[in-house]
Amino acid sequence: MPADPVPHAAPAPAANATPRAADQATPKPAHAAADLSAPAASPGGLSRRSVLAAGAALAGSSLITAPRLGPKAQATPSAPAAGTPRPKAKNLIFAVVDGMSAGTLTLADLAWRRRTGRPAQWLELLLKPGVRRALMSTHSADSLVTDSAAAAAVWSTGIKHHNGRLCWLEDGRTPEPLLLRARRSGKRVGCVTTTTITHATPAGFYANSPNRNEERAIAEQLLARRLDVALGGGARFFPDSLLAAPPAIDPRADAPTTPRGQWRLVRTAAELAAATPDHTRPLLGLFSASHLSMFPDRAAAEPSLTDLATAAVAHLSAAADADGSGYVLQVEGGRVDHAGHGNDAPGLLQDMLEFDRTVAALAQLALERDDTLLIVTTDHGTANPGLTLYKDAASAGLDRLLNARHSAEWILRTGAPRSERPDPDATAQAIAARAAEALAVTLTAEDIAALKAAVAGQPADPFQARRGLSGVLGSVLSNHTAVGFISSNHSADHAEVLALGPGSEALPPFLDNADLHALAASALGLRAPAL
Repeated sequence: MPADPVPHAAPAPAANATPRAADQATPKPAHAAADLSAPAASPGGLSRRSVLAAGAALAGSSLITAPRLGPKAQATPSAPAAGTPRPKAKNLIFAVVDGMSAGTLTLADLAWRRRTGRPAQWLELLLKPGVRRALMSTHSADSLVTDSAAAAAVWSTGIKHHNGRLCWLEDGRTPEPLLLRARRSGKRVGCVTTTTITHATPAGFYANSPNRNEERAIAEQLLARRLDVALGGGARFFPDSLLAAPPAIDPRADAPTTPRGQWRLVRTAAELAAATPDHTRPLLGLFSASHLSMFPDRAAAEPSLTDLATAAVAHLSAAADADGSGYVLQVEGGRVDHAGHGNDAPGLLQDMLEFDRTVAALAQLALERDDTLLIVTTDHGTANPGLTLYKDAASAGLDRLLNARHSAEWILRTGAPRSERPDPDATAQAIAARAAEALAVTLTAEDIAALKAAVAGQPADPFQARRGLSGVLGSVLSNHTAVGFISSNHSADHAEVLALGPGSEALPPFLDNADLHALAASALGLRAPAL
């Protein structure tokens, strides 16, 4: 029996949630953030084991070799002098960790401090001069609890969207996504993710679709819109027939900087590392049929998120330097959200730490320049995990998660394969065996009984959003990892935002997600989206 699927269906439209176009005003202050009562919002080849080895081996692992913010990495001043025009950003890196609840960042920080004696690199970055921090409201046009499609679409266009829709309004209008507007302004564009490259968050920056699940159609749009760089999973949405005869260039994406040569395709980390920049040919990386594996399960052939992001910057920078254009790159650590949905503490923590390393690498690149705006944020919380046992149990739980050999997703995939009539006792015993292999835990008779009941369709938890097998396994493992989850769904929590570089001085302490679009668009000098 597999882990519970991630819910993607769009909720029923709300009668009072008709979106309207954004303007190009400076982001509004916190008190002007949109709410649901209004018609619309304001605009706005390291191995896994080498990373996780215990003791002295940690000194050489990739968990502590991510770029630290060195002496050259000084942020720009927090604000220009009075009367001085705000500087424009030549480049934008918009980095998103999908589904990061406040508890997720806290877990990463606690674990990193326990392992290295230093704070998480996201939090360490906040101590740099000129780095801005804010909280952000996240609701969509029709739901207090957003999904990733609506969140990406509002960042991309400044217009509140209904859940499930990608740059597609309820009246059928299709606002121009951010990467297309950046391309038409003369910039190079790209996106990278650990999910499918056609998944909601990256797609929201380049595609128009009434349904986020139409990933084959979104794949065709990606090819037609000729992103300079697109790296992630999702090879099953790019059959050989499509790659052999990709669609013609979409007029909405046709600009002097549009690469017109044949697509270059890479499928492994080694092939990506060997690919040299070529500004005349777009680069497509498809490293898995579906999503990339979670970090503790990842094979050497799959690149890390840091590999993906730094490769994309290298390729985009080379192309931009060739024509003086600048670039816009969207980066997503998407499997944190999936781990949250699956109440998967080992997957969640290790993927969050991977994103944290990527933030450090991107910040190093941005802080060494004076023309690059870096935004780091999340679209919503997922499952709101938290360390919730006391004293030695908390410390032992963190150690167990840091040293995990596999994710809970792997435990279910290998211990509870799909079956129309699974045997509850045999399946529960198989899951227990896989858990021992993945986390070095011995499940109790009570734990196994809870799993057996869930397999039989009789879970004890009365809360529907935590009654699936992955939720029950997550609860069982909480006894051994000290991390608990509230549900298998997204949450309405306010989101963290970090910004540095030209344009970051406009970030207020509190804003709505629509206002974050306005900040980014203003820093780049982009016009409002065509509808």
